[in-house]
Amino acid sequence: MNVMKSLHRWLRAQRGWLVGGVLVGSTVLLWTTWDAWRDYARWRPLRPADVAAGEGGMLGGAEWRLGSVEILDPKDLALGRRVPDDAVVLVAHYAMTPATGADQKLLASCDGRLSDAKGRHWEEYPIELSRLHLGEPRGCVAELSADAGIRSAPPGAPWHFAHAYLVPSDVALGAMPELILPKLQPRYLRFQRR
Repeated sequence: MNVMKSLHRWLRAQRGWLVGGVLVGSTVLLWTTWDAWRDYARWRPLRPADVAAGEGGMLGGAEWRLGSVEILDPKDLALGRRVPDDAVVLVAHYAMTPATGADQKLLASCDGRLSDAKGRHWEEYPIELSRLHLGEPRGCVAELSADAGIRSAPPGAPWHFAHAYLVPSDVALGAMPELILPKLQPRYLRFQRR
């Protein structure tokens, strides 16, 4: 009991120093990690703009729409690589309609990925799908050439392209396609499916 009284007395006497220590410690921790958190938020897609099924979403001066989603059996495709037994190929077909004055280089930098309800992600075109031919371009622009630069669909005209993903079969039905423009992160588009 005597020990408790002396501890209580000591804590009351040192109250100002203890509060000051907590404040200084918190400030130092925030000060030293602020740049890291800011960089994390800048380069990671953190804020999805959900796009309802059948609707379009604006990002980077263009309207992006998810057309259809196909689920293919990798055994029926000539991939030339071994894929896991429980995997399927999910192909998301998109249409991008640039507005007048849209930055073509920004639109050309689009990346696709897939996410599920658990927060897991799959990137587009893993190495196993390097030989997959879909009949549609893989990229978000019509043409990349050294002499002409980047040419895309004219403003108001849609450009159709596809992204393919290799995912576990149990994920394919509920997965949501996402489109990311790296310079506009942390915002990105997440498409709901029917």
